[in-house]
Amino acid sequence: MHGWVGFSAKTLAALLVVALLGCGGGDGTTEEQLDEWTGDYIYYVLFEEWGDIEVEYYNIVADGKGGAQLPGLGSLTYTIDADRTLVLDPGPGYETVPGRVSTDGSVVLLGDPAYDIPEDDGDQDVELAIAIRKSSGHTLAEFEGAYHICQAGRNGNGYYTARVEVVMEADGTGTWEILAHSQGNMGNGDVAVTVDPSDGTLTVNNGMGTDAGMVSPDGNLFVMADGDDTDADGEVMLGVGVRHDTGPATPDGRGVWMLYQLAQSDSMAAFRCYGSRVRLDIGADEFTYDIEAHSQGHTGTGGPAPYTLTGDGWLTFPGSTLGGHVSRDGNFMAIAGTNMQAEDEIVSALALK
Repeated sequence: MHGWVGFSAKTLAALLVVALLGCGGGDGTTEEQLDEWTGDYIYYVLFEEWGDIEVEYYNIVADGKGGAQLPGLGSLTYTIDADRTLVLDPGPGYETVPGRVSTDGSVVLLGDPAYDIPEDDGDQDVELAIAIRKSSGHTLAEFEGAYHICQAGRNGNGYYTARVEVVMEADGTGTWEILAHSQGNMGNGDVAVTVDPSDGTLTVNNGMGTDAGMVSPDGNLFVMADGDDTDADGEVMLGVGVRHDTGPATPDGRGVWMLYQLAQSDSMAAFRCYGSRVRLDIGADEFTYDIEAHSQGHTGTGGPAPYTLTGDGWLTFPGSTLGGHVSRDGNFMAIAGTNMQAEDEIVSALALK
């Protein structure tokens, strides 16, 4: 299986650049809105900078009052608007970049959709990131069931995207199978998971090394990250798994979503990517979109276009090879496009309602 592995870290400047993403205005921030982001999180980021695709992760602690600490690295400020738009500000010399907080504050998505100006500045990256709040009381038994993982990363052939199915037993053992991979890498095997009940951090052994990650407080999604391309699989990767056990009803995907993606078009070099931020307005069986920011300058609107959502959360788009999953509460989605020939691009995207 490709992509479930280790970690790395860089300098403070690089971390601040990679991590801190912002999007439009904090003018309407109130103390109550600031409190929507509070607690101890682990922040995972996939980014392309100067033709180098990397994955990193680290702690970030938000105080619920507009300030956050990166233990051992520094601090930043943030604002939150009434629509849960989060803007992180690393301070002078760095631009702010965009994000969105989940309704319960446990998950944050961030995405830098533009190479920074001026061009000779040290901050020259596009990125996709997710932060999950630490939580206690998790057991292996809660992982029993099936998960759909959308992942992206970099190996010796360049940027790739993939969709993976994992089925877990109550004792922490399970199996994995690659459903689609942009470079054609298919396979299956066994996996073993442990969880720290004190904070929800994970270790995962897939036969090629012991990896790490984090489970969300409600147990419906988890993050895996591999920042070490010197291990057995020779790649870096960020993956998000969404539970797809059948619930009492089909997840409700209707509403306004903010989607962040890191993608590669067929005209780009193997180790280059673009980033974008897209507003989705999803109805009962169709959606429209508005590209709010794009690292290659593309803007525009589109739709309505059809989509299908099954009872266990599988998300598909008729006429497209894109696929993904919606969480059982209907507030989170992960999407991967793995067919460059059919779509003229490969895509990894995360979205919050």
